Amino acid sequence: MVGGGPVSWRSKKQSETALSSVESEYMAMFHAAKEIIWLRRLLKEIGHEQTCATPLFSDSKATIAMARNAVLHGLNKHMRIKWHWLWKEVKLGTLDPIYVKTQQQPADFLTKRLAEEPQWRCARMAGMSLN
Repeated sequence: MVGGGPVSWRSKKQSETALSSVESEYMAMFHAAKEIIWLRRLLKEIGHEQTCATPLFSDSKATIAMARNAVLHGLNKHMRIKWHWLWKEVKLGTLDPIYVKTQQQPADFLTKRLAEEPQWRCARMAGMSLN
């Protein structure tokens, strides 16, 4: 989000099968991080280099913990190495995974079917209107 409005968004079926909801959320965070890095590079190219970490919001505390500390253990040792690029970017200070309650996650209406009131609330949080 820039200036209160969405800049980039996407909803698509994951190409790999996750073995847990944490792994699925981590894969989604990975893809969001790739987009953030691309946007940061674009901003740098046009003279607006970002010096602070870009927040990366998630409603999964376990996913945030994994992004902050990619220690290989029973829960993630099977994951492909490419997913751990996200951990490297967090460690470098490029990205800052931040917990946000599910009810305050503006992207929810783009990824799942919601009742009318939560759908309107999420759209307003994302700076959009549903007409």
